[in-house]
Amino acid sequence: MKSNNELQTVLDEITKMDSNFDTESFIRFCRFLVIPNVLEAIVRCDLKILKDWCYEAPFNVLATPLRQIQEQGLISESRVLDIHNVDVSIASRSTLFSSIDKKKHPGAWLI
Repeated sequence: MKSNNELQTVLDEITKMDSNFDTESFIRFCRFLVIPNVLEAIVRCDLKILKDWCYEAPFNVLATPLRQIQEQGLISESRVLDIHNVDVSIASRSTLFSSIDKKKHPGAWLI
């Protein structure tokens, strides 16, 4: 129950900062642009592209196993087949007010 209240609080704060924010549009943006690019960067072990889509902390978490794969000389042969049922389920106020340049990264609320 607490997380639903926190999610709504974060969505309210985002709406205060950006009156044009719409949850459904955000979910579509994530489903068709952000998530495919992040997943594709992960399966290709492409740290440069991954860094373009993530802030430092999530990038470091995602990049660590990818670096290990590269150091061992392994090749990732994963594929993204489909992305569906995307939804906003958790949000945190602690990351909401980090330095976000919404014009440069409109999906920054996510990552």
